[in-house]
Amino acid sequence: MVTPGQRDPASSLFPSPVLTRRVGVMLCDPGGLDLTLDWSCESPPILTRQELVMSERKTPLDRYLGTIGEGSVEWIGVRPRRREPLQPQTRARAVEDLGLEGDHRMSKTPGSGRQVTLISREFIGQIAAQLGIAHLDPARLRRNIVIAGLNLNALRRQRFWVGDALLEATQLCHPCARMEAELGPGGFVAMFGYGGLCAKVLEGGAIELGATVRLARESLTQ
Repeated sequence: MVTPGQRDPASSLFPSPVLTRRVGVMLCDPGGLDLTLDWSCESPPILTRQELVMSERKTPLDRYLGTIGEGSVEWIGVRPRRREPLQPQTRARAVEDLGLEGDHRMSKTPGSGRQVTLISREFIGQIAAQLGIAHLDPARLRRNIVIAGLNLNALRRQRFWVGDALLEATQLCHPCARMEAELGPGGFVAMFGYGGLCAKVLEGGAIELGATVRLARESLTQ
């Protein structure tokens, strides 16, 4: 409780600027006199939802980031235009804040969280098993990069190197209705939970088949 002339202890937990408001309290004196106490107190600033999420970003996984290990790039594909088939590449260049050269997402709004999409060989194997088929062409899943050798979901919200490019995984890449048409009945469900990740390009660079995928040092030290 704040008394007249005392600073609200909670306000010291928040940086300036702060909002100041005046509070008036009416007290009734037994002798019939009305006494008014008036003082100022400071209110902490309202944090946005994004600021609150970022401040609570720590998860149990953070303790084990050093055990993720390294993976490698097994497949690369780009789409010159939306809805066109992916064209396999042996090498691609990631462009900061845009995506992969030759991919239609290069023309999207800079800063998008879906500049590059990734999936793992292990996820593709799981999807194929759910569909009851022996082989599944990565191009049919419409992801830009296929990696192997690590749990892709462990990179969610982390920064990591793919070859010479630094990416940041922003969110899970859930399947869309097109997967039902592409893979047949049950395709959407088979891919659900194994769709991979969306990422943005923090630093551009070359990505080629066989390139190393590793967690960035800053993620390990957070």
